[in-house]
Amino acid sequence: MQVALLESRARMERTALDLNFETAHDLFQRLFIGYEKVYLLQGSGFNMTNQIDQWIRDFDPNDQESKKILIEKTMSDVRGFYHEFLSRRDIFPFELEIRKNETGERYVYSTKYDQPLENITQANEREGALLEGVKIATEMIINSEPNTIIILNSPEGWTGLPTGAHPDNQTHVYWVGLDGDLKALTLRSDIDIVASEKLVGLDGVNLSLINRIKNVVRNPISVAVVNDGFIEALDLIEKASGHELNKLRHEIQNRDTYIELTGEEDLEIKQVLSDLELFLNEEINDRSEQTIKKLAFNIGKSILDMQNAVNKREAKYNNQTMVVGYDSSEIKYQVLSQQVKEILGCSNGIREQRSFDFDRFGSLDFNCPSCNRKNTRPLGQLISNCQHCGADVRC
Repeated sequence: MQVALLESRARMERTALDLNFETAHDLFQRLFIGYEKVYLLQGSGFNMTNQIDQWIRDFDPNDQESKKILIEKTMSDVRGFYHEFLSRRDIFPFELEIRKNETGERYVYSTKYDQPLENITQANEREGALLEGVKIATEMIINSEPNTIIILNSPEGWTGLPTGAHPDNQTHVYWVGLDGDLKALTLRSDIDIVASEKLVGLDGVNLSLINRIKNVVRNPISVAVVNDGFIEALDLIEKASGHELNKLRHEIQNRDTYIELTGEEDLEIKQVLSDLELFLNEEINDRSEQTIKKLAFNIGKSILDMQNAVNKREAKYNNQTMVVGYDSSEIKYQVLSQQVKEILGCSNGIREQRSFDFDRFGSLDFNCPSCNRKNTRPLGQLISNCQHCGADVRC
């Protein structure tokens, strides 16, 4: 008993540096119980484990510079997740720079991932063809004349990864401006493989679909532009597909408003992000277990609150007069967590899709009080009678 008490006391008094032996995954198993786990966003495209592991590994409470760097990284990741997955928009930015290494050689650097661009691409995606295309695109960027766009198109469909196909076409546009600066934007669309091939100047009609996809991603193109490189990239996409992409054009034309979150429709999103940044600056001052728990909780809650803001925005645009309410905060965040999981997200480059098992009324599954057999009701709807014995199951 005495040994157990001493071990318990030692655990409670553990300091920041003592956490080095334990990963975020292990901490989550102990610190988050039951309903609290919704804030970890497990099974979604946001990798909370990697996020918190960075803080455990790199945060030195005595070094404010380490805290500043981690806050910038976390805020960039949360903002990026909103733009790419929660916003329901078809453009999302990624921050790249052209840098020089120790020997003076230029390379393309991802500020978000703190690595060269080619290092953040999975080597086995599309059997290596995507990485091959990224390396070619990188060389094109480095050697481009000012006012040139490099287009790397990634079609929907087969990936060669265990979790299956990509749901949409993504056109990665790298724009080397007049002064040599690099801007990058991904344009999401529904163009098919034929249009993808036309965009990059290929004709793979006699090849298998897999080989056609591989050929597209390993053949980026370089095009001189006159004015707005992203608009001119869209012009090429529309020409290849044969139809107009008006929503995408509107978003590109207004990209600064959407990316910087300065429009009225993004005010709530901007407030959520501002609150999270304030919390990180003021409340994260050590690496104790409770601080780590608060950190994960607040990051997860911020993402769920952004999902809630998007739901309200869409209801407004769809002219819905009924406001969705929740019986409790617990049910609210369970529903929002399920919605985030339903979005095709990217966790370590692997896209996943999950199904809802909760909505605003609670669990979709319940047992009939009369026959005790399992009922599964439709999402967003209640049922009056048991699906097996017909008994009244209304509350």
